[in-house]
Amino acid sequence: MIKVVVIYKGDSVTSIDVKGHALSGDEGKDLVCAGVSSVITGCLNSLDDSSKFDISLDKGQAHIECISPLSERNEIVLETLITSLKTIEESYPDNIRIEIERK
Repeated sequence: MIKVVVIYKGDSVTSIDVKGHALSGDEGKDLVCAGVSSVITGCLNSLDDSSKFDISLDKGQAHIECISPLSERNEIVLETLITSLKTIEESYPDNIRIEIERK
């Protein structure tokens, strides 16, 4: 299962962690993993200044942490990522789980 943890401070996203594998198909043919990877990649490519983030990517994990205040554009990009992941979760609840934490 893919586990996503989104942490907010107030109304702003401070970090997003994605770990695990969906195990919904054979390696290389897992549509849930492919969807999650695609929306994360699209999000990261849409950030207006990646130097304002601590980003790490590896097979089966992604970490995005805001290290400075978010611009309006970056806030929208991250909220779009979260919405996209929630949409995948609605269709594949046995393969991806999202937890929202507020601090």
